[in-house]
Amino acid sequence: MTVTVEPTQYVVTAVPADLQDHIDADCFQLTIERRARDKWAVIRRTMCWDDTTQKWVSEPTPSSRSDKFKARTRYPLDMALAIAQRLAPEQRIMGLTIDAWVERVRQDQENQP
Repeated sequence: MTVTVEPTQYVVTAVPADLQDHIDADCFQLTIERRARDKWAVIRRTMCWDDTTQKWVSEPTPSSRSDKFKARTRYPLDMALAIAQRLAPEQRIMGLTIDAWVERVRQDQENQP
């Protein structure tokens, strides 16, 4: 019997390592999730990156995903990694860039007794 171990998800983030355990840090995370053999999606929460339109799109349930949708939102792993690494520094939550969020968190940490 052969046992196989394969990754099915990667996390990509531009949040500094010392803040990755912060309660809000995951808001800036992108995941690369395997959808089929050598077919990976770049995910932000429930949205999927469409490299054709350069926009985040809602990902339908698996049975509702058309071949056209899959063609626009599925990539080989190396391409998905490159897309996620390009997009990670651009993520925003509540209008805050990662840099602004980091500055706010660090100020809060300094002001704590």
